[in-house]
Amino acid sequence: MRSAELVKHIGSGAFGSVDLVDVTRPDGSLARVARKTQLNSGEASARLVNQEARGMSLAAEGSPFVLKMLGAFKRATTLELFTEYAEGGSLDQKLDAAYRRCPQRDERPHLLLPLRRVAFCTLHALSGLHARGMAHLDIKPDNLLLGGAYAHGSATYLPAG
Repeated sequence: MRSAELVKHIGSGAFGSVDLVDVTRPDGSLARVARKTQLNSGEASARLVNQEARGMSLAAEGSPFVLKMLGAFKRATTLELFTEYAEGGSLDQKLDAAYRRCPQRDERPHLLLPLRRVAFCTLHALSGLHARGMAHLDIKPDNLLLGGAYAHGSATYLPAG
């Protein structure tokens, strides 16, 4: 993962930016993954990235509903964290889209089953994280990422430091 080719920018925030990138595996094949990049502003930023990487690794040990961390790299000016790509987007994006389609509350019962599935997957992931002595301090719809199997009820959860 030393070299990554940008596919598209996914988002930005106080944490830095997230991009979809293609990386070359050791066997020569390509993998499409997410790369979170933030400025390397010294020990404090490195500590936060290390904490996030540790949290992701621990949570993934305890739940199949957690994005797998694939690697972390410290560069001269940036810190990079590579994870599986959650192609379903965030829960926040899905809820916004559903609301735009059906703004009347009584016309949205079709959201209940997928939301129950997301809730189960999230609670399972948090349980695995808590069992390993860690807590997630930033639970919100933007941090609940949905895997490609979302339509089949499989959500993916991304711990953020």
